[in-house]
Amino acid sequence: MNSDRPLRLESGFYEFSESLRFIHDEALYRMVAPDALLFSILARVSASIPPSWVLPAFVGNSTPPSLCVAVVGKAGTGKSAANNTARELLNISNPEYRFDFSLGTGQGLIEAYLRPTKKHEEGHEDGLKVQRFLGCHFEVDEGSSMVALANKKEDITLDTIRSLWSGSPVGQTNASTSTSRYLPANSAAFGLVVGFQPEVAATFVTVGAGLGTPQRFLWANAVSPEQTDFPPEARGQLRVEILPHTQTRQVFAFDESIAIEVRRRRAAVQRGEIEINPLEAHDLLKRMKVAACLARLEGEIFIDPQRWLLAGMITEVSTNVLHDIQEQGQRAEQARREERSDHKAESDRRVQEKTREACAKTGALAMARRLRKVMTPLAPADLYSATSPDDRKRATREEMIEVLLREQWAEEIPRENKPPLYKSKIAPPEK
Repeated sequence: MNSDRPLRLESGFYEFSESLRFIHDEALYRMVAPDALLFSILARVSASIPPSWVLPAFVGNSTPPSLCVAVVGKAGTGKSAANNTARELLNISNPEYRFDFSLGTGQGLIEAYLRPTKKHEEGHEDGLKVQRFLGCHFEVDEGSSMVALANKKEDITLDTIRSLWSGSPVGQTNASTSTSRYLPANSAAFGLVVGFQPEVAATFVTVGAGLGTPQRFLWANAVSPEQTDFPPEARGQLRVEILPHTQTRQVFAFDESIAIEVRRRRAAVQRGEIEINPLEAHDLLKRMKVAACLARLEGEIFIDPQRWLLAGMITEVSTNVLHDIQEQGQRAEQARREERSDHKAESDRRVQEKTREACAKTGALAMARRLRKVMTPLAPADLYSATSPDDRKRATREEMIEVLLREQWAEEIPRENKPPLYKSKIAPPEK
């Protein structure tokens, strides 16, 4: 990873607003990484934004500001602690929103928003479910379950996550009302926080990148080098006002300069002037989502150039962490390949050694039998001619004679200035 690409937001980032300073100080006080806490809070904010509020359709369709967050760190570094702290600092109590659900199946994700219709209710039908909650927030302590889901082709959980993130319709209407689960497009707010250990994160990126799942996440490190032994005191809680949900679509307002920037970049991509790394395919939309959530953190619905700048910093750090995870995974895989290669080379060497030993012994037996048959001393060349071509390919004459003498099937007769002769000593085993 290029050391010039930051993997964490600098402390100066958190000086741009009172809410950001609050999050930074609370993170240090509770000894969790500021980035992990901020991203976890943003996921909660995104799940509390009514689905009637969407991002402007600068590119393609309007989408909700829903966020998926991944916090990466080794065991004991505070992945879950950051999300638990976010729950305490931003405890949203509203009957139309649900928080801190454990992620289960794709069907379970959809079910979290639904309820059965009631008798005497218009459109009631036994087993029929209708939407009850406007937004749901989910959490996963260990990302290994996400990897397992990514490896199950028939599972729809990751498909459902991608659809909720994008504001696409999710679910299905079946012949049986009891198995029908459906949420129309842009009808549900969504937030997700997942904790990953580094090696699991690398696997998730490798397995899920082709489907576009890791690219939709904001990635944060669970450790912070700036953590002090004596942090600031705790300062209370955050307050975020939930916008009213309306029957008509409401759009977050972006400064015109931002709209121009987004459209120009997208146009350059469409013309082929810019080639986007697959891991960065959703960065522009993620930045818009983050900008909207930052605005809501301050009780605003307008994204000015400063909020756009802050959202860009967050997206950049997230992308850097994602690339770093991918590169760590590639290095680990390369190390595993080299280790497997070394093991194979060692295994091949051992097989060759055993084969050579076996051929040296069968060659020695052939020599011993020749000696036993002729009962006269023979020169090495005569002995060697008694061995098979296969044995001669894999063992030398000297190795065969060494076995011949070690097994005492023959004894050596030295000769001055000439190769020794060999005569039979102990009868070799029968064939």
